[in-house]
Amino acid sequence: MTRSLVTARGSTSISEAITLMETAGIRHLPVMGEHGRLESLVSLRDMLVYQRSWYDDDPEQLIDICLSEFDGGEVWTVLGDTWLSELSLTMRDNRFGCL
Repeated sequence: MTRSLVTARGSTSISEAITLMETAGIRHLPVMGEHGRLESLVSLRDMLVYQRSWYDDDPEQLIDICLSEFDGGEVWTVLGDTWLSELSLTMRDNRFGCL
């Protein structure tokens, strides 16, 4: 588990987020709102798939949007006192890579 949390803002572009994640060695990035609340959680895989979907035959046509425009899916959170066994089941049942 990472002790110092790496986060991004909604105004961060997908390419900036990918660079940040690769530098920090992480696969999931919390996107924080203006009041410090979690808005979304994006995965490196989802962003790379999104970017690849915009390639035509010319990589120069890559579309780079802000994270606030990228739909990373529904965000699930848990309380700090949630049992590990419950977390494991939730992750397995929903095929989550992280909570």
